[in-house]
Amino acid sequence: MSYCLNPRCTSPQNADDTEVCQCGAKLQLGASEAPGAARYRALRPLGQGGFGRTFLAVGLAKPDKPLCVIKQFFPNVGIDRPKASELFREEAERLSQLSAHPQIPNLLDYLEQDGQQYLIQEFIEGQNLEQELRTQSALSESQIRQLLLDLLPVVQFMHDRQVIHRDIKPANIIRRASDQKLVLVDLGAAKYATGTALLRTGTTIGSAEYTAPEQVRGRAVFASDIYSLGATCVHLLTQMSPFDLFDTSDDRWVWRDYLIHPVSDSLAQVLDRMLQNATSRRYQFADQVLTDLRQPELAIATSTRKQEAYFLSGTARPLLTRHSLGLPRIAEDQSICTLSAVGEVVSIALSPDGKMLVSSSASRKAHDNAVNVWNLQTREMIHQFQQTAWMNAIAIRPDGRVLVGGGTNGTLNFWSLQTGELMGSIHAHAGQVSSLAICSAGDTLVTSGTDGMINLWNLTTGRLIRNLNAQSKRIPAIAISPDRQFLASSNYGATISLWEFGTGRKLQTLRGEATHGYSSIAISPNGRIIACGSSASKNGAIQTWDFVDRHLTGSASFDVHVGLVQAVAVSPDGKLLASGSRDMTVKLWNLHTGALVRHFQGHLSPIFSVAFSSNEFLVSGDGEGVIKVWALP
Repeated sequence: MSYCLNPRCTSPQNADDTEVCQCGAKLQLGASEAPGAARYRALRPLGQGGFGRTFLAVGLAKPDKPLCVIKQFFPNVGIDRPKASELFREEAERLSQLSAHPQIPNLLDYLEQDGQQYLIQEFIEGQNLEQELRTQSALSESQIRQLLLDLLPVVQFMHDRQVIHRDIKPANIIRRASDQKLVLVDLGAAKYATGTALLRTGTTIGSAEYTAPEQVRGRAVFASDIYSLGATCVHLLTQMSPFDLFDTSDDRWVWRDYLIHPVSDSLAQVLDRMLQNATSRRYQFADQVLTDLRQPELAIATSTRKQEAYFLSGTARPLLTRHSLGLPRIAEDQSICTLSAVGEVVSIALSPDGKMLVSSSASRKAHDNAVNVWNLQTREMIHQFQQTAWMNAIAIRPDGRVLVGGGTNGTLNFWSLQTGELMGSIHAHAGQVSSLAICSAGDTLVTSGTDGMINLWNLTTGRLIRNLNAQSKRIPAIAISPDRQFLASSNYGATISLWEFGTGRKLQTLRGEATHGYSSIAISPNGRIIACGSSASKNGAIQTWDFVDRHLTGSASFDVHVGLVQAVAVSPDGKLLASGSRDMTVKLWNLHTGALVRHFQGHLSPIFSVAFSSNEFLVSGDGEGVIKVWALP
């Protein structure tokens, strides 16, 4: 059978060999004038929601004609068609990034035909949880815990990419027949940006009994998905609609009174917090739920009491530490939080008080080049400076007032970190600004460029103090010793140059084992250890040099990653060294023994930047715009 996709068709069912419906609409989606150009044919409807309809379909372009799912969106009359088409394509491209997760259906295609917009997604063979519940008993605690452990990482993956599902419910969770994995389907209601029917904001979407209160008012946030997942869980535990599990007269959930199987207090507390009506009392991110799920019952109770005390007192909590967040100990491979930008996060800087994070993003699209300023306590972006040329390097003056960025156009920009105002610009290099650093006193800025020059600037007046000719085609990294005695610069050979900071005199050249040069440099707080990220043989390596009284006493090179080490940083207390690599991992090392302390995994693209804030957490940025904050041991 062929099913007509025309929403106004009165007789949509047609024979398989019919090409045009009696209503005049083409029955083959993606059909053109060329013979055999059709790509998909709808077989039957699967469902309908506020944004459109879903159909089971078959792919015609492949010999085996695999099953797929067509999501048809209703037209948005509030926006002109060319603009709607442009936004639809951009947003579909963003959604395609979610296909990287094995528990999200692949986005196979997207297209427009006869004024309608369509997503084509992978068909997942299996039963959804709504179907399972009809034939089986209510779920037990262990089954609910496993469901949450399976799905929360999927939700966090979406949120990391700034996508809100907005329609999590049992019918949209399929147990895949091939491997019994839970798959989160129907991204048609997902929200990324405003504009088209695909991702329209300010619109109520989702199934009412699973929808968070703020989403009903058209203001979905990340925590809205947490609420919907919680409502799904209590439905699966009780076999009752969430509508029947909330006492409106007392304004409270009564799902515990209808349990078929008992659950522990620890799980009940997690579910209660997922279902809080006030977003301020609800979990904000999926990884927070995971943290509590993995803790003993007493730890969760303590965490919940701390959270309640914070909101009741209204006092400001300290920033992003395991203890100040009121959370139990973070698992070794788990991030505290995740932020998302657009493009490659090529540089990261943190304010001295740890309250603000600045990231620089590079993209092929000029309008996506931006410097973003985040409030780490609220995880909100407070400033965004869009640039035609991206900023290869950024740094914050030690007093926390001035942000400096060095761009691919050779220009230095200076912003007020508090107001976001552009204070001034300087043309600093004939080529790109490749790296920059501010001395500990905050009065001198050092920049390096692809023109082979190192320039020292008076940060107060903006005047050039001196320049150093490194006699290299480009200088990818520089660093200043905390005591301002010397600065170090790298090149794309296997050497590091040391310069006297006060005079610019070259002190010595350090030779290492890098085959592709050194892409990053970090100096310990006491100035006795220089660490560089490099690519030695086939593996990413870190090279270190040890000094006593400015005399070289030893060096070592050791393979630490399976890809180029693109970023290194030393902790403020001088005990830890962080490395970020093209192998998509971040590793933490004992700077003095070389022992591996932590292995952070969670990024899905190469790491371009790492930075420490005090001795409490580490920040890393990757090639897909994802920024993760990790707790330190």
